Amino acid sequence: MQGEVAAREALRAVAAVLGIEVTVTDDERWQLDNTGLRAGLGWYTSRGHSGAEAAALALLQLWEGVRGLRVSPERSARASMLGRARPELAPLLTAITRAQAAAEVTAVFPGMREALGAALHRGLPRDLSVETRRDQWLALVLAVGFGDVERFAGLDGLDCLYPLDLAERAGASGLDPLVLEEWARARNFGDARGEAVWWVLQAAPDRPALERFERAVALLSPGYERLLARDAADRGLGADGAVAPPNEGGAESQDSGPAADGAEADSAAPEPDAEDPEGTDAGEPQAPEEQPAQAPQGSEADNTEGADLFQADQTGDVTSFLDTPLPSEGALAAAFADIDAQPGESDAGDVRPGAGGGLGARGGEYAARVASLAPDIERMREVWHEVTHERVATVAAMGRRPQAEGEALDTRALADGLAQVRAGVKRPRVFLQREHRTRRTERSGNTDYVLLIDRSASMQGRPAQAATDTAIIMLEGLAAAARDIAQAEAVHGVDLELQLRTALIVFDSRAHLIKPLASGMSDDVRDDLIAAITSPQGSTNDAAALTVAAAQLQGVAEARQRRRIVFVISDGGTNDVVAAAHELRRLRAMGVSVWGIGLGNDDVRQRYAPGGSRVDDPGQLAETVSALIRRGLS
Repeated sequence: MQGEVAAREALRAVAAVLGIEVTVTDDERWQLDNTGLRAGLGWYTSRGHSGAEAAALALLQLWEGVRGLRVSPERSARASMLGRARPELAPLLTAITRAQAAAEVTAVFPGMREALGAALHRGLPRDLSVETRRDQWLALVLAVGFGDVERFAGLDGLDCLYPLDLAERAGASGLDPLVLEEWARARNFGDARGEAVWWVLQAAPDRPALERFERAVALLSPGYERLLARDAADRGLGADGAVAPPNEGGAESQDSGPAADGAEADSAAPEPDAEDPEGTDAGEPQAPEEQPAQAPQGSEADNTEGADLFQADQTGDVTSFLDTPLPSEGALAAAFADIDAQPGESDAGDVRPGAGGGLGARGGEYAARVASLAPDIERMREVWHEVTHERVATVAAMGRRPQAEGEALDTRALADGLAQVRAGVKRPRVFLQREHRTRRTERSGNTDYVLLIDRSASMQGRPAQAATDTAIIMLEGLAAAARDIAQAEAVHGVDLELQLRTALIVFDSRAHLIKPLASGMSDDVRDDLIAAITSPQGSTNDAAALTVAAAQLQGVAEARQRRRIVFVISDGGTNDVVAAAHELRRLRAMGVSVWGIGLGNDDVRQRYAPGGSRVDDPGQLAETVSALIRRGLS
């Protein structure tokens, strides 16, 4: 939970530095307009990522897609130009850009390294040995940028020991021996002693982003192209099948540096030049000179941020294990055209720990409260863990479809089996095979929770603080549980029918809807929550709050199939006893469970009976709500 909070804080910090309004939600929708960017973390959690990983990946996309255009437009322009001129290089260019962005993020926010590494580990195929050599190469590039090279067992020290038994290393890492050989060449280029790849991908405040990008392309493209050619040859396309048709300037590289065709990665270091008489750059990969070229007709690459990282190759296969939800580069540029890019500044002075800036007062108090309540939020999250675990568990059962082989004879298929034998079928389908199925359960499924909190003039001091903490624990804990459910569904490929939605209503003389009924939490709600509850005023109109709760819970086609629960927290008293009783009866007639919790008095306990209770210690309020939620799941 703390890792997720830290990632969200970093995400908002980067947005604050860029002057961009970013709203973080838990759904899957990403939207960009002139008011800012809406980032839906559910886009990642639905693909199996944890909450901390989702927030870290959203931070990476903001850094790469928005900050990259804002701070380093020349790097984005060069990547776009090279992608159009050499479409076959587009996946490598995207991987380099993303790896460098990941390295920059972890330099500024060291605490994000673990989450980004875990996200990459989860996003890559478990068995890289079945992937093309090209995709294996791209996975290595990403691993260096994300700081997750430990994933590739057996790579440590590989380049310094080269040559060695590559077949043995390949078996340990799951990588093709040719990939390991090319990787060793790249890492040991010149006098780099195994550090060349790290050197071109790392965050370097003293080198412009464009220079780092060009040197990375120069170092990594020769091996990539050779592996691409071998993949094409294996498919019977020949050496020419891996590259685009020739341009006017020639499709082959005209670089004088290490990217030139035939340049050996283990060759001697370049000679010192006039600008570097002492040869201090010896061993550093040199950037390829820009060549005028036109994209082959009909082969323009889809170089958008929302496109899959690994584009379709000549055979039409698409590998997409790190696609992104951001809009295209063109849409980003148009949306933020009013922000001066200041290309001369690049990002040289900004890639350093602490450069992300601060959030200021907005959200700071809420983040501090969440951090202090993290154990309680985690316990609320665990309330639904057992239900989720039960639904993803499988049980062994006999299959329903007859097979040619099996463990039991299907007596219902005997007549059909006899017909198959008479038709000449040597192995008729008359057996049943044992299979594993998701366990069916009648336990609680889709559930809506609505929290009503009294903020009348009498709710001051400790009761108001306890009510605020209860709201944070319940809403954040259930939002985290919803993300866990989405992750479990993505991992197991099943619909668990466990949608959780929450709403928050505060009331004084009127009712105020702070959070409409929905899954997850948004930053807008977080910004408003504390002030909404801790601003006591007016009288106690719980009837109005119950009316708003009913409006949130009705009008849904599947309402009768959902469990609907309302919690009312108040220190007692009401403007209109009759109206409150009427709205309470109406909710219960709708099938809604209503629980009233009175702080230090019996009024709420009596009026909301049999669902009323009394809490004398405000510090026990959150635990009381948690206990009621657990009771509803038992």
